[in-house]
Amino acid sequence: RFYDDAEDLVKSVNQQPGIQFMVISGDISDFGLGREMRWIDNHLRKLKVPYLTVVGNHDLVGNGRRAYKEIYGPLNYSFTYGDTKFIMVDTNSREYNFSGSVPDIPWLQQELADPVARRHVVVSHVPPDDADFDPRLREAYVGALREDPRLVFAMNGHRHSFRFGQPFGDGVTYVNSDAFERRRYIIMSVWGDKEFRLKQVTF
Repeated sequence: RFYDDAEDLVKSVNQQPGIQFMVISGDISDFGLGREMRWIDNHLRKLKVPYLTVVGNHDLVGNGRRAYKEIYGPLNYSFTYGDTKFIMVDTNSREYNFSGSVPDIPWLQQELADPVARRHVVVSHVPPDDADFDPRLREAYVGALREDPRLVFAMNGHRHSFRFGQPFGDGVTYVNSDAFERRRYIIMSVWGDKEFRLKQVTF
């Protein structure tokens, strides 16, 4: 629904020096329609840098899963940029009727066990302390992040407003990004082993 905001977001990001890529943490669409996703993609393609997405619960409504895969690709994937591995995981448990299979814990553990990258950033849509996250998988998911010595932080977007903290008191930092209509985004910088800096930008 926030196509005008997306256009202004792109203009703002394009003015920022040193940005390597942008991450959208879910809910690209409202009703899981392919045309909604393409409308947003048409705006975001005007970025001077690549952008990547993780699937949100709204993106899975109706035939959204199929549309999302056709336009954006896999629901779970990872990539390494420099010394950092980004692990993009589907945590939209409610959209799978809390089947016990989402998020895919074995896949996540396998990705975290990869010895190559110096540091990890996990990106998903629904945070593990949310009611839309499968309660049977919460401890396994939180434990996998807690036990990873290379995890810098976990990023979410489900709540549509900025949040920063350690809700489980276990040393793992969770960052929830603003939605487009809030007209704010975060510039994240990572370096060293687990050092990072967040800067909020209003547009």
